[in-house]
Amino acid sequence: MLLGQSRLLLGLLHETNDAIAAQVELWDRSTILQTAWDQASKTTAGKKAEMALHDLISRPLVGQLRSKIYDYVPQQLNGVAPQLAEDPLDGHVKKFCRLLHHAGLRLERAPTVVELHDLCLQIERDAVKALASADERSMMARLKREPKRGFEGTTTDDLVRYVIQKTFDQLDADFAKKTPAEQEAIAERIAKALSDLPPEEQERIRMAARLPDLTAETLRQTGTFASLGIGLSTVVGVAGLTAYTTLTSTVATVVAVFTTAHLPFAAYTTMTWGLAGLANPLFFIPVVLGGGTWMARRANRSIRGVLYPTFVATSVMSDLAVDDHELPLAAFASRIGTLIREINTVSGHKLLSLVGDFPALGPSFSARLVSHVTT
Repeated sequence: MLLGQSRLLLGLLHETNDAIAAQVELWDRSTILQTAWDQASKTTAGKKAEMALHDLISRPLVGQLRSKIYDYVPQQLNGVAPQLAEDPLDGHVKKFCRLLHHAGLRLERAPTVVELHDLCLQIERDAVKALASADERSMMARLKREPKRGFEGTTTDDLVRYVIQKTFDQLDADFAKKTPAEQEAIAERIAKALSDLPPEEQERIRMAARLPDLTAETLRQTGTFASLGIGLSTVVGVAGLTAYTTLTSTVATVVAVFTTAHLPFAAYTTMTWGLAGLANPLFFIPVVLGGGTWMARRANRSIRGVLYPTFVATSVMSDLAVDDHELPLAAFASRIGTLIREINTVSGHKLLSLVGDFPALGPSFSARLVSHVTT
């Protein structure tokens, strides 16, 4: 890779549409309100409330009223503005925009490929810094003034190693809670992913993990997944290793299938950094009542702050896992430019929709407000 190129950008364009869509959906769902609802819905009272809400929404009168509102409001707000055609790269732009926005960066004009590399390098550095500043100690440990725990790396490779290790640590912790049938299914799926790798890579991982073999039977043993994470994180940066994306996506999918997370990454990210407590309704309700929108936004940023370095690492892993080939860098930059021009020309409902899908593109809200007042 040439100096000045970002592995985040190259890896982002290597990622599959399905992987990108899952990450964007998870990011958008990762709000304090949604997370608190997910936590509450696990309780008996929460399940009853959810069933009652679904029953209410499914009533014909409510459905007809909702349809009329949805049909009426966009017409009044958006007029006859044409619908922007979707592009195969839109999912990748959406993930890029969410990382850009979280890093406090904006694009107000069509970028060059060089500028995209520069922005993604800034995001890589910001993600490393953000993860290094996180404190994984429990509240009790902080009160006892125990030493700070967490990420101590300084490079993107350190970030990738840490995320891989955390992924498998969490899977290891959750594995014992599964039924025997679930444990067997998880072990077999990961063993299958490992068996699809080249023999030399399997051997490299086996030796680094200090495992006798990589069969499903071995993977079912207590503590094996944590060892596998050590093996994978140890060989990060080895040229040509294709294990990263295959295994992390497999584990994420398995975790999603056998938990209430519904989406890849959700299970281990919300638990690893102690955000389950933040999502507890007993904490959430006083926060919202006491601080309102400002506190909710800060909580949302905290939750997404967990996903942020993880999503950066996921893209970097995708670049490490795929041999170099022609990437649509120019097309990606061109699509961003098209979206910025569209954002600059529409208003009303269409503008809100585009800004929601592609945050950090076009002028900021304050710049729009100033422009509107001065004109």
